[in-house]
Amino acid sequence: MLRAPYRFDEYRPNEIKGFLDLMVPERMILSRYSDTARTNSTENYYGIEYAISKVPDSLIDRWSNPKEISQLSIKQLNPFVAKRFDLKEGPVTSAPQRLTSSSTLELWHQLDTSFEQPRGAVNLALFTPAVIQSAESAVASTLLTRMLNEMENELLYDASLAGLSAQLYPHLRGISIKVSGYDDRLPELFVSQLKVLEEPLADEALFERLREDYRKELLNSLKDKPYNRTFSKLYDEVMQGWSTEARLAALDTVELETLRSQRAKILRQGQLRLFVHGNLTEAEALEIGAKVEQAFSDLQPIDIPQLVVTQLSNETSTSIQVDHSDSALLLYMQSESDAIAERAEVALLNEMLSAPFYSSLRTEQQLGYIVFSNYLPMNEQPGLALVAQSPVANTEQLREAFALFLTQWRAALPELLASELDAFKASLASRISTPSQRLADETARLWREIDRDNSMFDTREQMLAAIGQVDTEALLSRMDQLLNRQLWVEANPD
Repeated sequence: MLRAPYRFDEYRPNEIKGFLDLMVPERMILSRYSDTARTNSTENYYGIEYAISKVPDSLIDRWSNPKEISQLSIKQLNPFVAKRFDLKEGPVTSAPQRLTSSSTLELWHQLDTSFEQPRGAVNLALFTPAVIQSAESAVASTLLTRMLNEMENELLYDASLAGLSAQLYPHLRGISIKVSGYDDRLPELFVSQLKVLEEPLADEALFERLREDYRKELLNSLKDKPYNRTFSKLYDEVMQGWSTEARLAALDTVELETLRSQRAKILRQGQLRLFVHGNLTEAEALEIGAKVEQAFSDLQPIDIPQLVVTQLSNETSTSIQVDHSDSALLLYMQSESDAIAERAEVALLNEMLSAPFYSSLRTEQQLGYIVFSNYLPMNEQPGLALVAQSPVANTEQLREAFALFLTQWRAALPELLASELDAFKASLASRISTPSQRLADETARLWREIDRDNSMFDTREQMLAAIGQVDTEALLSRMDQLLNRQLWVEANPD
């Protein structure tokens, strides 16, 4: 279905001309807001100074006979508006197929018209360690992608009006390009994103503005809600990222030339993964793949390892100071590996723990208005996160409340498992087995499988099977193990 904010059913030129005839300078109301405006009156309720005056005849004459401005013109037709909306035919497969696997490019494709929409998606990831080798490289990569996006702003605006979207962004393993929307003009939009990677970086004023915007963004993130700050600290500790403070320190060392150098490093070595999904044929996928190989013809292949997750041993703590009157506490409990059985066990434990944890700290003890638990995998290694933010309790008091809850809940766990394990299994399995409701959701699910190197695309089915096999003994053992691998993250008011 095509949607729009309005539609034209009938053309009435006389009515249109009547409205246009009224749009003359003499009928205009002009408002000006300024700290330096000359005023002669004061508004009664709010004390706002203002002035009302007639527009001088000299201005009316100028506006009635304007000079021609050569830069103004009627915009050309939007090149991204789709003209074909047919659903394409081709081999139907239950999962994406690998079409190409070279030293630098792995190409996956699936023609998927099951959602009965003429839409598609193209996801490209360039894996390279150059993006986050240092705080400076992380900052430079962020500013580089933002500058390239800004340079494409006019083109991306046209694309958005035509029902298309495009993203170019950095992440822990490299940079990615994602385009999606109506498939008719989707390949052209994707190619434009490839071309922008080579655009000259010459606009010093644009760079300065983006750098200052990023500085404000980083400074504002330090004023984020305390519980959000604890998550940022957790990811920095466990996923070995660069903290906000480290990025701020590196920001002043990054110049426009740094971005040019960083782009050269990113495009020098790496591995490419491409996924073409939706209403796009195998032939179209191969053509897109050829464009990618052409754009990255100088890329030197290297092995890209998976992200390293810091392994916890026993119980550790870390803390941050926050510009807020509330305190916050996050307890992260880490499983031993990324085995599918452990993922199922930890997910089930969160299913059982989340409601009583909220009830105990939020409802009964009234320690805070933000209380929750999350199943929190780090690069597929499962874990549990218990979180609370409080205006009445400090982190020491919250820590005591967390510990007491876990002790009491662990003691009651055998009885809970004896009576309700099957119900919790059914609840979790129901959510996991829910099929994607949109093409975009299915694209994201399959893209995660490609990132996992799971060519069977069956993580969901593996999880459902593992949940079915979980027993009481396994859950009790897993909970005891989690209690022995803890990281406490405290957020204390300045």
